Amino acid sequence: MLAIARDISAKAWFYCERNRLGTPPPRSFKGEDLDGWEFELIALNEVREGGDANPLAP
Repeated sequence: MLAIARDISAKAWFYCERNRLGTPPPRSFKGEDLDGWEFELIALNEVREGGDANPLAP
């Protein structure tokens, strides 16, 4: 999986070859269908990250 995060001033990416879905997504909530939901991925391999953001910049 490749995840890319963009901001006005920086970009970052995260890559992991093998992932697993942590919690199954709900199909409905209180009888209403969902258009989207949050999900959790569990990395089964090393996560590589990069980008042009400087975490030490003030």
